[in-house]
Amino acid sequence: MVAGVGSFGASAQSQTARAGLTDNFDTFLTLLTTQLQNQDPLSPIDSTEFTTQLVQFSGVEQQIRMNDQLEALFGLQQSSFAASMASYLDRDVLLDASTVTYDGSTPIELRYRVDPSATDATLTVRDSSNRIVYQGALPTGQGELPFTFEGERTDGTTLPAGAYSFSFGARNIAGESVTSGGAVFARVLGLDFSGASPAVTTSAGSFGVERIMRVSTRV
Repeated sequence: MVAGVGSFGASAQSQTARAGLTDNFDTFLTLLTTQLQNQDPLSPIDSTEFTTQLVQFSGVEQQIRMNDQLEALFGLQQSSFAASMASYLDRDVLLDASTVTYDGSTPIELRYRVDPSATDATLTVRDSSNRIVYQGALPTGQGELPFTFEGERTDGTTLPAGAYSFSFGARNIAGESVTSGGAVFARVLGLDFSGASPAVTTSAGSFGVERIMRVSTRV
């Protein structure tokens, strides 16, 4: 499901600002008209002062018009961006993230890499209180390796739904730590434009589009 296009907060702020600017414009026009109607015929408004007020009047009018044009342009840009993001739906994405939202039943797919010199690798999963709930050995090898986290503790009991973070570790034959890292692999189920920045929703949680490292089609 695609949420409404645009940031609701930004739109509300824009409308409030425009309303305030329009009120100031109307107030300025009323004051200027009243001033002209009630000026002293023997001592009329100085031409320099009058010209300055007209310039200010024109500036306010142009600012309101520019505000409207910028808002329209922003709306078109958001619509175009939303249309381009629609191509992400039902596609698989690799996400630069280390925290997932487990729904209590859907396995979490991960991808990881370890240094070619690694002889053993480990996955550690922690709950929202930073307690280790799972720790297990992983195969080593070259390139991107897959691992499916089934939502179980180290002892095999089922974990409840909630937020979990994961980290990878690897060592070489000498027992020294070597480079390792991982990411979330998930299918895009929806798009969310309600926040400050667009996000994709997946069975592993919601992630900002800036987290997307790769988009692919699952075979």
